[in-house]
Amino acid sequence: MSEYIIGIDLGGTNIKAAVFNLDLQLALEIRRATEAYKGPEHVLNKIKHIVEELMEKLNITEKSIYCMGMGVPGLLDPKEGISFFSPNFPDWENIHVVNEMKKSFSFPIFIDNDVRVNLYGEWLFGAGLKSKNLVLITLGTGLGSGIVVDGKVLYGATSSAGEIGHMNMYREGRPCRCGSSGCLGRYVSATGMVKTLVEKLEEGRTSIIEEWVNHDNSKIEAYMLSQAYDLHDNLAIEVMHETGKILGFGLANAINLFNPEIIIIGGGMSSAGDRLLNTVRETIKAHSLRISSEACKVVPKIRIVGSPHKVENSGGSRVIIAPPLDYDRLMKKVPEGKLITNNAIKDYLAENYNADYTCPVSSRKFIVLAAYASVERGVDITPYWRTLKKDGELNGKYPGGIDEQKRLLEAEGHTIIQDNNHYYVMDFEEKQFHLK
Repeated sequence: MSEYIIGIDLGGTNIKAAVFNLDLQLALEIRRATEAYKGPEHVLNKIKHIVEELMEKLNITEKSIYCMGMGVPGLLDPKEGISFFSPNFPDWENIHVVNEMKKSFSFPIFIDNDVRVNLYGEWLFGAGLKSKNLVLITLGTGLGSGIVVDGKVLYGATSSAGEIGHMNMYREGRPCRCGSSGCLGRYVSATGMVKTLVEKLEEGRTSIIEEWVNHDNSKIEAYMLSQAYDLHDNLAIEVMHETGKILGFGLANAINLFNPEIIIIGGGMSSAGDRLLNTVRETIKAHSLRISSEACKVVPKIRIVGSPHKVENSGGSRVIIAPPLDYDRLMKKVPEGKLITNNAIKDYLAENYNADYTCPVSSRKFIVLAAYASVERGVDITPYWRTLKKDGELNGKYPGGIDEQKRLLEAEGHTIIQDNNHYYVMDFEEKQFHLK
């Protein structure tokens, strides 16, 4: 009897794979490096090995698999199972993904565009639930999009409809791998926003981010702009607002074309939250049809953190609350004496705990503390940590010693973490405490 469904998310950096029962309860999830630079054959073989690993770990056979669905980036034909082109995969042209998989597996296999698969999830189970007209965009390396119109997912004549990321915004703009130039995704993706910052730095502008990367612009990452923004860095604020305005113009066009009731913003850059989205909303209001824009809300994508328990709004971020992690276990698995980068801890948490998390600090202990508390609270925002001191005042609001500060903070619902004789606090509302 067929009891399980396999899902594969083929990404340029990682392949994420999961097994669900027929009630869509998660049985097992794993993540492995894609190694796209090794070519299509290597990637396809790696997917096969991952599927075999899943079945082996669950002690199930092919007869137990009802079907397998794969999200593949780029242009494809879902009916024929062919991937024509994928921008993050070298030499990836006209790859018959389904036929290649069927050489190893007997159960039914389907493919679709990765963002469209993402769209189905949000539409059926997430932020777009019960909506008949919606747009999902993902902001990462590029800008992906999927669209539902009148209760039907939009495919078009060649299954490539709704490529909002390739909407032309500038006559002679940045070159795009699609062959055109000035595409929206070249400006509002994580990569595009970093490029905007770097261009301004090369013009002689200054930012605190330069100090963080020792003036090596190649080390700048998108999450750093959110940190600098919160520290009132003028250039970071300018770049964030400029990016939000361009994205707002693009989404104003989408609203005028598709008349959605909701636009869902996903992808890594969505963690910027209202830093980015406030400008997006203002631009939409000023430049789209009034009746259409008033009927449309712009919201962050629901982020799944751990095994889902319930959906909740917190700190402006829509999340699925998960049970707490084992802090001692997490501490032991982080190598002693190492400074773990933001990306390293994100990959570590994703692989070991299925947690999606962003943390700005470089101290090993602070990262682990922040990661633990974020997943425990189920909050998908960038946290700022401050130490409670024996004598002092926290943010001009919490006077007295540690015990009094703890009492006041806990009464307001803040997370307090104890590590040996030290206490740390995370603020979800003001985003940051300042010690005095």
